[in-house]
Amino acid sequence: MLLRSLRPTLLAAAVQGAKASRFGAFRSRSLFTRASPNMRTGIKQPSLRTVFSMPSVGKVLSREFVPSPFMIRAKGFSESVSAAAQNTGGGFFSFWKKHPFATNIIIATIKTSLCDVLVQKYVEGKAEVDWKRVSVFTAFGCLYLGFFQWAIYVTLFGRLFPGMAKFANMPLKDKLKDRRGMLNLVGQTAFDNFIHYTFIYFPVFYVFKEAIQGTGYEKTLGTVVGKSMDKYQNNFLEDNMKIWGLWIPGDMIIYAVPMWLRLPLNHALSFIWTCYLSFLRGEKVTDPKEPTAVAVAVEASETALEAAVATIEVQEQR
Repeated sequence: MLLRSLRPTLLAAAVQGAKASRFGAFRSRSLFTRASPNMRTGIKQPSLRTVFSMPSVGKVLSREFVPSPFMIRAKGFSESVSAAAQNTGGGFFSFWKKHPFATNIIIATIKTSLCDVLVQKYVEGKAEVDWKRVSVFTAFGCLYLGFFQWAIYVTLFGRLFPGMAKFANMPLKDKLKDRRGMLNLVGQTAFDNFIHYTFIYFPVFYVFKEAIQGTGYEKTLGTVVGKSMDKYQNNFLEDNMKIWGLWIPGDMIIYAVPMWLRLPLNHALSFIWTCYLSFLRGEKVTDPKEPTAVAVAVEASETALEAAVATIEVQEQR
């Protein structure tokens, strides 16, 4: 009897609460499908079990619920912590996998400039760093090694050697059985050393050096390219023999590792090469067509000697 007498009051409270809540109001008459009449209003109302088991209530609650900002922040924080915990084992390698292009530019820029600073300070023993020389390696590292080498090693190689990604991601035992993949490995190594380094890498490097370090003439595109090519021609054999000695065996390893590890491993070996290049060609390279300091000194001495001889002859004639 008590439950039956309280039923109308409980139903009315449930309906009013649903109307006033932020989950959205819904019309009370949609609930009144069957049940006993209310003695005061005469409206037929359903039982409590019917009200809370109706699909409309569940749909309204699930559709209109909006989490608070605190709940959103808490959820985002928990998800970030969970993701960080899952990626702990990957370390920097996980970042390389997700952002290979950005990683390539960052590593190339920092690595190349750092190599030149280390060589100047600890190999050549300079008291002060030549920042103009460092700027050559910084610009070359960012623009060429960062941007342009991506186009060569990823885009161009992907077209010339379409199976390289599949081969690179194979287990070692499957790679040794893949004859076509092994031929592509040799082809990538040959292209990189005998075409890329010889006809693109070194010419661009000498152009960067001449554009920044070159002095004593009016710089135009033609004069800069002309002088830089003269200097490269003078060092052609030595430069290429030394880069081939390091990179032919190095490329055979680099082009066999998984694709995401290719450029980072390339930069690791490139760190060694760039330090050597800084030591070998970091200083201002003398144009073979221009007189060296020794030649200028010899010529000045000869001129002075000729003048002295001429003076003595004149005095003797007197």
